Amino acid sequence: MSVFSDFQRMWVQRFPQSSLSDAWEQDVRASLERHKQKISDLTKELEQETLYVEYLERLLSDVEKFRESGGDPSAVFDAANPIPSNQLLDKTKERCLSKSF
Repeated sequence: MSVFSDFQRMWVQRFPQSSLSDAWEQDVRASLERHKQKISDLTKELEQETLYVEYLERLLSDVEKFRESGGDPSAVFDAANPIPSNQLLDKTKERCLSKSF
């Protein structure tokens, strides 16, 4: 038996006075489209988060290399950018997340 046949049989048992309408099929199709869109949106969000995680990993790697070489990692941010480092990271994240895939 198919899923639809099972559903139809259960429907008739529970609601013998009411048959399934065309609106039911339209609701199923609309629900399917909503969930497909949700998958698409979540896939895009996952790609963006993955890109940002890769960026953060590279950033930390650079800071660790700089520290190992005897430098002061905070000096890299202070000298290169008058913007406080927390604002710089926020702006960088915004740029990464605004890119479309």
